[in-house]
Amino acid sequence: MRMVLLFWPCPKSARTPTEPFYTAALSARARVLGIDFSALPLPPAASYAAALWPKRRPDVFYDRTFPCPGPGSRALSAARRSWISRLRAAGDLRLNAGLPDKWRQFTLWMRDPELRAHLPAQTLFTAPEALWRLDRPAVVLKPRAGAFGRGVIAVDLRPPYAVLGRDGHNRPFVRRFEHQEALLQFLRPYLGRAIVQEKLSLSSSIGTPFDVRVLVQWRAGKDGEEDQQVYDYVRLGVPGGLTANLKGGGTAVRLETAARRLRRPDLLGMRQAIHRLAQRAAEALAAAFPPQIEMGMDFGVDRDGRLWLLEANGKPGRMGLLGAHGRETFDASLDALLLTARARWHRTMRRKKANLR
Repeated sequence: MRMVLLFWPCPKSARTPTEPFYTAALSARARVLGIDFSALPLPPAASYAAALWPKRRPDVFYDRTFPCPGPGSRALSAARRSWISRLRAAGDLRLNAGLPDKWRQFTLWMRDPELRAHLPAQTLFTAPEALWRLDRPAVVLKPRAGAFGRGVIAVDLRPPYAVLGRDGHNRPFVRRFEHQEALLQFLRPYLGRAIVQEKLSLSSSIGTPFDVRVLVQWRAGKDGEEDQQVYDYVRLGVPGGLTANLKGGGTAVRLETAARRLRRPDLLGMRQAIHRLAQRAAEALAAAFPPQIEMGMDFGVDRDGRLWLLEANGKPGRMGLLGAHGRETFDASLDALLLTARARWHRTMRRKKANLR
């Protein structure tokens, strides 16, 4: 089996190539397991195919492409969809179909009564009045298709108006406005592209934002049947900030460490509920948008101890898991990904042979 990880070679980006340590570690584990693995850049246009792609196509591919910051991102996204379609048409096995944007995740989860109880109130930012639709003194605007905390802002709807967050390049900022008209003019780029979510108290008593990331993986057993493997850790943001994303300056620690540092012993008693909800939410997404092989599920815990399901990431990173749990757990998660990929490929090959008889 030949497995490839697909990435965009973003110019002048911190992800050039995408997640180099993660890719190198995955390659090393693949050698240990006897799997032919490589990372390949997706050509930005068909004319570059011969130069960038080897003659032998992958049997299995894992899509780890992320939008490149800056102009041209829409064209690259269109090229990505074109190449994925070509690989699928050629019969190559796709491990992950990607996930829908935040709003579609929310509407899907709203159908499940258990998940619905843990979803923050939110609406689409289709018109300025949507800011006040939730009847909250403050809201959070999140790009529907954003990642790494980029573009997430908190808006205080009481005059004088204030906006706190990170811009499209993940740089922190604070802006204040005396007049509502100036605030709405500043927020105009978000219209039609963001969701309005109630602002939750997802920080410690000293203002450190935090969330719980759960890595949910589908893991193949010796009999080929799959179950789920779950890891958790807590991301601690910069005090006074809005998000806890690692790319925004956050750090990853074990749940036990976070409970002690944040003086929140109640976090330890929530682990079982967090895992159950993470698996339930992941299963709902996998059923609606197959195939899936792993997801990162993000949870918030407010100051009243209430648990909130925030969003899912279909291409979860590994640096948080490594930082919180160490190399052994990190490698175990890579092995699960590789072995499940191989088991799915063998199952697909058996099915194709059976159909030829």
